[in-house]
Amino acid sequence: MNLGKIINYIESKVISINFDFNHLAGYLSRDERDKITLKHLSSIIDRRKKHPSVSAIYRVKNGAQFIELSILSIAAFCREIIIVDNNSTDDTLLIVERLKSELQEICEIKIYQYTSQVALAGKNYNDEIRKYPERSLAKYYNYAFSLATSEFLMKCDAHCIFTPAGIDSIQRKLISNHKSVDVICLSWHRSIWSHVRL
Repeated sequence: MNLGKIINYIESKVISINFDFNHLAGYLSRDERDKITLKHLSSIIDRRKKHPSVSAIYRVKNGAQFIELSILSIAAFCREIIIVDNNSTDDTLLIVERLKSELQEICEIKIYQYTSQVALAGKNYNDEIRKYPERSLAKYYNYAFSLATSEFLMKCDAHCIFTPAGIDSIQRKLISNHKSVDVICLSWHRSIWSHVRL
């Protein structure tokens, strides 16, 4: 399968995810789709009043490639977005600073620095942590989560893009379960790679 076919396949799978309005995309004008999208985003913001506040927590280093899409995909759902940057050398911070200004009417974006070196998860992680305990990912996570002020905290990765259907699912779970639980486990990743043959 060549690259063009792979991209077309991925796009066809992404489009087929239930966006509540994308099934009509081929039949609507751009203006009609924009109106439906705006209505959907407004409903996400309105439903935010019905569930506990949510802070999205991003631990990020060099996430410029996807962080804008990721933040835009979740901003309407969250009360605050916490960005904890670990010495990025790309445009991550410039992008986040711009979004902080552009999205101030939708959600608050707070930007922090974590300048300590962090061990990479993987094969040699335990050995490195034994030698340099201050490089622990747990230490980085604890710092990042301590900055949030919402009732529920949600770990986000800069490369994750949330679909409207995914946000709907998260909001439904929060609305129906938040009074009886402290933790809500969400399984919203949908793998399209298992269907791709190279």
